[in-house]
Amino acid sequence: MDRTADLVAALEFVVGRIDEEAMRSGAPLTDEQRSLLNNLPTVSSLPEIVTYDPESPPQVVPRDTNYERLCAAAKAAYRSDRELNPASLDWQFAFDVSKLNRHPMNWLLQWAGVKQRRPWWDRWLLVCAALFVHNLHYSFYAPRDSRTRGSVSLGTFWCWIPRYHPPDVFCFAKDRRTAAGAKY
Repeated sequence: MDRTADLVAALEFVVGRIDEEAMRSGAPLTDEQRSLLNNLPTVSSLPEIVTYDPESPPQVVPRDTNYERLCAAAKAAYRSDRELNPASLDWQFAFDVSKLNRHPMNWLLQWAGVKQRRPWWDRWLLVCAALFVHNLHYSFYAPRDSRTRGSVSLGTFWCWIPRYHPPDVFCFAKDRRTAAGAKY
């Protein structure tokens, strides 16, 4: 897999679709807008630090009408493609490749409404991995006595003595007819 070839293909697709949509809307891209589309800025023009101090007024940044026009054309192209063929993954591919390569086209596609798709099992996998790491850490790095005192037999009761709270003892009866759990 060649990352540069994928990036070039994704950029050609997005630039071509934005140009086609601008032509179809009746207002083709100007030379300045086309130059901006081919050479997107790598840093934001907005200030990074926002203060609410009344003595230092916020920095006023003029609107970039060319960039707004590109965002509107990209949004219109994305919506029309989704209406014509909802199963097409071309926009998704362009978004993923530009995000992987940290290309500024990613910002434009976010403004156009393209979202990153995640599989349904992604969050469950993250939770399972966290639980696995937690249990692995506890089983290897806990002192030996706290691992072996997990269940202590006291006649007819099984008691668990927590590791971090020594005075608390949780006892559960073996027989279900007796108390289900009692704290002594």
